[in-house]
Amino acid sequence: MSACTSGAKDYIERTYETKLPKGLEVLWHHVNDNLGGYEHEEWFLVRIPDGSLAENEAFHCSCMGYEGQWHPRPTSLVYLLSDHFGAAGMNAEDKAEFRAWLSGQTWGKGES
Repeated sequence: MSACTSGAKDYIERTYETKLPKGLEVLWHHVNDNLGGYEHEEWFLVRIPDGSLAENEAFHCSCMGYEGQWHPRPTSLVYLLSDHFGAAGMNAEDKAEFRAWLSGQTWGKGES
């Protein structure tokens, strides 16, 4: 689980077989590979070009990849910091790391 690097957008476009909009920023990527062998889940937090936040969660197994699973849905800081938030098998330690990062960010207007 980590804040994203510059290669994240290329990874998404290649792995999900999609074209990302210009100006999309990948903020966080979490992989849950504790599903046993050939199954994985991924979760991304992104800032879309209008400045709002969105999240994308996808599942991959040995017979099917992530293709066609890039459909970010709107989210908010309120939700991400709430007890209701949970994504891609995040355990308590993962959530604590993510929330510490999230709380340390400077957020602009419209990202609440």
